[in-house]
Amino acid sequence: MSSGNGARCALCATRLAGQDGTRFRSSSCRHSSPSPTSSTSPLGNVPGEWIRDQVWALTTMTMPARNLRIWCELLSCSWDPSYLKRQRLVSRWLNDLVPFPGEAYRQFVKDLVQVNKLVRGEFLIDGNAVDASQITCPVLVLAHTGDVLAPPESAEALLEVVSSADRKAVTGSGGTLGHVDIVVGPEGPGIMWPKLAAWLETRSGADR
Repeated sequence: MSSGNGARCALCATRLAGQDGTRFRSSSCRHSSPSPTSSTSPLGNVPGEWIRDQVWALTTMTMPARNLRIWCELLSCSWDPSYLKRQRLVSRWLNDLVPFPGEAYRQFVKDLVQVNKLVRGEFLIDGNAVDASQITCPVLVLAHTGDVLAPPESAEALLEVVSSADRKAVTGSGGTLGHVDIVVGPEGPGIMWPKLAAWLETRSGADR
């Protein structure tokens, strides 16, 4: 992509790692996770419930303070109809699960998470290596401090490999939903949305 043709790139909670892989917070995702192949169903898909439960287990093991905060928030806000409505909507969305194509899941976990091929320049699409250094358009990375899947240090690793002169990371916090809180959390509408809108606005127009 090139800034000359008006391209802009904003990524929300996109996980990468540095060249040595040290940007991953949880080594269990890279070395101790179940085989992607063994997770597929006889139909060749990964059940959505399996992915949800694995994320829940990983969060429970690595972020106990976050889980305690979830229960404390529920107890303190259980009298608030607007809070309960939001929780019902979020819960319905989180549990609206669809199977994940097995081969795509296997490739994602093995090539992009465990081996980190994208950053190493070894990830192939149609036989061609993906070279992130060819990205020269403005890049904005959005991350969340409570995200166990794409913590800020992993998401911001993208800025180390692109060639964009205009590159920036914005990190949100608060809430109990990880990277979902970038959009719907306490800092979503009031902080993160305006920051994203301002970033896009200053880089939009007929001459950009």
